[in-house]
This record gives sequence, C-alpha cells and structure tokens, in this order.
Amino acid sequence: MLIRRILSLSIIALAYQYASATIIHIPADYSTIQQGINASAEGDTVLVQPGTYVENLTITDREIVLGSLFLTTGDTSYIPVTIIDGDSAGNVIGITNGGPTTTVIGFTIQNGYSYGFHTGAGIFCYGNSIISNNIIKDNHFLALNDYKGGGGIACYGSTAVISNNIIINNVVTDSGNYYGYGGGIFCFLHSSVIINNLIANNSASWGGGIGLYSSNPIIKNNIIWQNISDPCWGAGIFCRWQSNASIINNVIYENSPYDGIALDYSDPILINNIIRNNGDVDLYFYSQGAPTVSYCNLRGGWQGVGNIDIDPLFRDPTGGDFHLMATYCGDTLDSPCINAGDPNILDSLLDCSWGLAGLRSDMGAYGGGDSLITGIFDEYIPPPRGFLLSQNYPNPFNAKTAIRYSLPYESEISLSIYNLLGRKIETLFEGVQNPGEHDLTWNASHLPSGIYFARLETRCSTKNIKMVLLK
Repeated sequence: MLIRRILSLSIIALAYQYASATIIHIPADYSTIQQGINASAEGDTVLVQPGTYVENLTITDREIVLGSLFLTTGDTSYIPVTIIDGDSAGNVIGITNGGPTTTVIGFTIQNGYSYGFHTGAGIFCYGNSIISNNIIKDNHFLALNDYKGGGGIACYGSTAVISNNIIINNVVTDSGNYYGYGGGIFCFLHSSVIINNLIANNSASWGGGIGLYSSNPIIKNNIIWQNISDPCWGAGIFCRWQSNASIINNVIYENSPYDGIALDYSDPILINNIIRNNGDVDLYFYSQGAPTVSYCNLRGGWQGVGNIDIDPLFRDPTGGDFHLMATYCGDTLDSPCINAGDPNILDSLLDCSWGLAGLRSDMGAYGGGDSLITGIFDEYIPPPRGFLLSQNYPNPFNAKTAIRYSLPYESEISLSIYNLLGRKIETLFEGVQNPGEHDLTWNASHLPSGIYFARLETRCSTKNIKMVLLK
C-alpha cells in the first residue's frame, strides 16, 4: 500500500505539472537542453525531441519535468533514440534542488564520468527526484574519497522514486585505499523507492548492483542480475551501517564473485525474493546484522517462515526472462514459487506476464506488483558474466598455443604459467587491461612435454585451465 500510494501521488503530481506547465521544446525553442533548463520556471516541462545531445546538465532549485516524447506519447521507442551523452566530461545530469521534485523521464543517459566528491556519473540527485523509464548505461565513477559511489545513479540526503529504468554496464572503480559503492545505484543517508528496474552487469567494490550506506529504501520488483563486486562484497546489494532496507519481491540472480546480498551492521527485511546462484553464498554477513527473512527462495534455505531452497524454474534465465514457468501459460512445468509468497500479500495483476495465481503473492520480481516492469527490455543484450578464462587452443599442443580470456571492466590482472608442481614458470602479462576479449600466445618450445596450468588472477578471483604440451 505504501509503494502504491507513493507512486500514485507521483503520477498525479506529474500529470498535473505537465498539464499546467509551460512547455519548452528542444531544439525548436533552444538548441541545447541546458539552455531550456536555464529558461524554465517552477512547474515547466522541458520536452526533448529525438537525437543525441552531448551535454552535462545541471538542474538547481526548481521543480521541472525533463522528458523525451515518451512523456507525451507513452511510446518506449523514443527512449533509446533520445540520448543525453556526458562525453566523459562529468555527471550526465546533476540535480541539486534541495526541496522540490525534479522528474527525468524517457532518455538514454550514457557516458558520464565523475570522481571524488562528484558522485553519480549518470545521475546525481541531492534533492527529491523522480527518475523513470530511462536507460542508464556505460557511466563511470572513480572513487577518491570514502563513502562515495554511484556509477549509474547516486542519491544523497532526501527522497527519490527510481522506477522502470534499465540500469546496465555502469562501473565504480577505486583509487588508492578508497573503495566505491553502488555500480548501478548508490544511496547515502537516503530513503528511496527503487521499483520495477532491471539492474544488470554493473560493478563496484561494495554493492555491484545497489550500494546502501545509512539508507532505508524500499527495493521492490527489481531484477538484479550479473552484477559484480570486486574485490569486496554485496555483488547484488550491499547494506552498510544501519541500512535497514525493505527488500520485497525481487530476483537477485548470478551476481558474483561472492554473494547476492551482504550485510554490515544492517537489519533489512526480506520478503518474497528469489536470491539464487550468486557466487559462493546468496546472503552473507560481512559484519553484524540481523535480517528478517521470510517467504524467500535461496540456496540452503533460511531460518524463518516460508523460506525454501528449490530451483525456481524461470522461463529463460540465460536470456534474461525471469518470469516463472506455468503450465497454463504454455510452459512444461509449474514453478514452485507460484503462490509461495507471503499470504498477506496478493498479486495485483493476474496474467502470464505478472502474477500467476490469485491465492497469494508469487515469489520473485513479477509477484505482488504495483505496475509492470518497463517494456524496453529488448534494448538489453546479456553481457559476458564475470572474468572468463577459456580453454587454450589447440590442446594438446606442440610448442605454441593461444590463451583467450575476457574482462567485464578495466582490471588489474596477472596471467601466468605454472607446472604440475605448482611452480611458476613465467608470467605472460601483468598490469591493467581494458574490458573485453583478450588473446595471448604461449610459446613453450623451451619446455619439456607435460601438464601445465594457465592462471588468471584479479584482486578477487582466480581462474585456472589445464594445458597439455606434447612434443
């Protein structure tokens, strides 16, 4: 009820604001978005036509709506073609309004770069905000101070509704002894509603998907998938220092290398979540914590009411489809997560896309919902997961062989060769490399036949392959 009330009030306020506002058209009235923002007054709408706008925007001390034509039409095809590109020159959008509510809706927000105190490379909000129906991708924050972060979004000190966004491929990297938080979203002293988002393939030391510090958001109906925490913890969500979030009806899946959710002096409430296949453990105590876990599906189960440990039977998790299988929807099996959620929560929508039965809520991102997850998921292509070291080719080999590996983001690595006794023979590469696929050739003509191992090491993981040299 609380989430539905917050979203309803937000939608009503947005509709009223749009209906009563002066509309500033970009580029018809002003050639740049920032010029339109500067000319706006309280309650105005800055409406942006499709195109790529290379800008770093600042919205200060005014309540406005910044939107693409998605705002007026509801057509999601405008989202990927209305692009605000930060050109690695700062935050893409900085909202520092203190009191009023600023709305950003219907854009692709990309290529932001910020560091130090300038958190939130994609969007920085220090004030009340609605961030809805955007693709937020390929933004980079460099941590030079403690308690900083936010590759995609960083929110400080007030409230935000972050809904129906695709937040992908954002990264927080470290400098010196400082570790950054929240590759996808970082909340500091903040109470937000984070609902109906896809948060995938983001990375940070603490909280690859979502990093919380002294924050108590509602995190609901999100898919948090294939995020990375390197070298620390909380690959899906990291709750630090009294971050007592309400985490309800999410899928938290295949985040690596350690865990799905990590707790540090925090006591979150977890209800109706599917938390599986995350590194070593699905729920980890980095330090003290006393979570309340009920009606969740996670490996090993959990003490508490209604928790289970069983394959959730997603329709196609490899392809990013985390709907539950149901025979009456044409699937071959019925997911054990149907009608397995909290009996006090009912699915508000009942069809094959959301809510598969009416007795009680389903577990996972499509149960207990207040609205549908955004319809722009086709824009997302699943990336390679984590650090990969492929088998060398040819194998067995005579004298020379190719070793291929992939990095999800810029990383400091070492690729070395070891013999059967565990003694290092040589180092093929040591240093920093860019993300993507890499190939190296090992020439073993000076060595005898036998079994050797290639070892790829990063700050948080080690991968090995066995190679056979035959002369």
